[in-house]
Amino acid sequence: MKKTKTRPAPDRRQASSPVAVSTRPDGFRATHVLAAAAAVLAATFMIYSPALNGPFVFDDRYLPFMQPDTANAPFRAWIGFRPLLMFTYWVNYKTSGLEPFSYHAVSVILHALNSVLMFFVIRGLLERAGESGARREWLAAIAAVIFLAHPVQTESVAYVASRSEVLSVLFVLSAFSLFLYARSPGLGLVRALAVLALLGAAIATKEHAMAVPAVLLVTDLFWRGMEGVRRNWRLYALLGVAVAAGAAAVLHILRTSPVIGFRLQDLSWHQYLFSQFRVVWMYLRLYVLPVGLNVDYDVPVARTILDHGAVFGLAGLMGALACAWVLRRQYPLAAYGFLVFV
Repeated sequence: MKKTKTRPAPDRRQASSPVAVSTRPDGFRATHVLAAAAAVLAATFMIYSPALNGPFVFDDRYLPFMQPDTANAPFRAWIGFRPLLMFTYWVNYKTSGLEPFSYHAVSVILHALNSVLMFFVIRGLLERAGESGARREWLAAIAAVIFLAHPVQTESVAYVASRSEVLSVLFVLSAFSLFLYARSPGLGLVRALAVLALLGAAIATKEHAMAVPAVLLVTDLFWRGMEGVRRNWRLYALLGVAVAAGAAAVLHILRTSPVIGFRLQDLSWHQYLFSQFRVVWMYLRLYVLPVGLNVDYDVPVARTILDHGAVFGLAGLMGALACAWVLRRQYPLAAYGFLVFV
C-alpha cells in the first residue's frame, strides 16, 4: 500500500500576521558577491566619470576645507554637528588638498557600496514576500541597478556637499541588512547593538536618518505583526532610549541652524510642511519620469494649507496610504514600499 505524505499544520501565529512571512534568506557565494561588487564599482566610475574632475560648486565652497581659518586648523575645529561627514572631508583634505578628484571619487565609491547593499536589502524583503531562487536574485539585481544608475542620484553622488546623503545611506543600508538577515526571528543583543551603532553613525552623518527606527518598526509590523516587535524587544528598547536622545539633539539643530529647520527666514515650520505636501509628489514623479532635473527647484511656498494646491497634495497622500493599507495583501511589496517611502 503506497504511503502518502502529509504537510505540517500551518503556524497560527504566522497566519494571524498582516502578511505571511517565509524563512530567513538563504546563503550566497562570497566569490559571486565580490565579482558583482567589482563590476558595480567599475560601472559606477564609468557612469560618473564626467564628474570626477568637476570643480567645487555652490555649497562645496562653504565646507571646512575651503575656509582658510579651518583648513589648517586642528582636527577638532573641523567637527561640527555632522562629525563623521566632516571626518571624511578632513581625510580628503589631508591626502589631496583642494584637488577635487579624490572628493568625487570617495562619493562614487560610497554610491557603489550602497548599490551592493541595496541588492541585499531588496533580496531580504523579497524573501519575506515569499520570493526565492533565481527570480528573487534577478529582481534584487534589477532594483540595485536602478538604484545605481537612476539619474535622480546625480546630485547625491556628483555634488561634494551631498556626500552627507551617500555616507548616511551607507550606514542606514548596513543597519537594515543586519536587521533583515538576522539568524533568528528576534535580534540578539550583539546584533541589536550593532544595528544601533550603525544608526548612530548615520545620524552623526545626516539627521534624516532619525526616520530609520520607524522604518524598522513598520517592517516588523508589516511582515510579522506584533510577534515581530515582541521578538525584537531588545532592539526597540535600545532604540527608544537612543531616539529620545537623538531627537533632542536634532531638534536643537533645527531650532538653531540658520539654513535648515525651524528658523528659516520668512518661512515657518508649518509653511514648510504645507509646501512639502506638493514636493513629495515631485519626488515620485522624478523617480518614474526623471526629466527636468534641476540643482535647486524654485517651489512656491504654501503659506496656508489652501495655497498652491497643498491641500490636494495632502489628500493624495492620505488616499495613497489608504490604498496601500487596503491592498497590502494583494500587493504586499508595493504597499510596504509606499509606507516606507512616506
